[in-house]
Amino acid sequence: MKHYGAYFAIISIYATLSLIDILPKGWTSIHENSAIPQQIAGYVALPIFASLFLNQIKSGLLKSDKTVIFLLIFLRCVACISDYFILDRNPLIRFFTFDALNNTDGISIVLLLHLILKSKRKMLLGMTFSFLLLLTAGNQSIAIAAVLLMITLFQGRRNYIHIPFVISISIFCIVAPYYAESFLDIDGNTAIRAMFWGDGIELFVQSNFFGIGFGTESIKNFYPIIGENWSLEDTESGKLVFIGLH
Repeated sequence: MKHYGAYFAIISIYATLSLIDILPKGWTSIHENSAIPQQIAGYVALPIFASLFLNQIKSGLLKSDKTVIFLLIFLRCVACISDYFILDRNPLIRFFTFDALNNTDGISIVLLLHLILKSKRKMLLGMTFSFLLLLTAGNQSIAIAAVLLMITLFQGRRNYIHIPFVISISIFCIVAPYYAESFLDIDGNTAIRAMFWGDGIELFVQSNFFGIGFGTESIKNFYPIIGENWSLEDTESGKLVFIGLH
């Protein structure tokens, strides 16, 4: 955790400046100090949990295939139970489908990829699993399948494989906000996130690349291409709802 000293120092500076309320506001219209701890929590927790998880992996958490398979089955069961009660989906079908980039599907795919890359038949298994993702529908699955194919095909060139992904994702995050409406028919979730990214870029520019700090809203209250208001206030409690860019 010593490597995160500068990171936490920057967060502390932004938190202090946010409490004083002297940072640029851009298009935002709300500032509430009580929301600052809520918004900071994620930035503080993420590197801590990431470091703990990486330490567990280095200590041999995933060396045992039985452990990986147990975690995989557990996650698939969680997905089945959750979607059965929330979306009334068939549990058996849900167990074998990966049609969303949510936490359970995302982690399940990483665990499966871990097993595939440890196998002596990684090429065959990688292509088979990618084909399974394509069959289980969902535009997000197609994207995941493409990534898996790339990782499987370029296995052995790990020092270079991350470069095209980083470049592609960076370009996408910058370009997508300008074509957010085009994504509505393809994947509504991506379209809305593209709008959020556009808001973030706009705020970054309006704040002279310094940022707006914490305690403000991070999305606008109306998006013309959706045609409806996004309430920033909980109508039952009367409290403001702060949503961070993600």
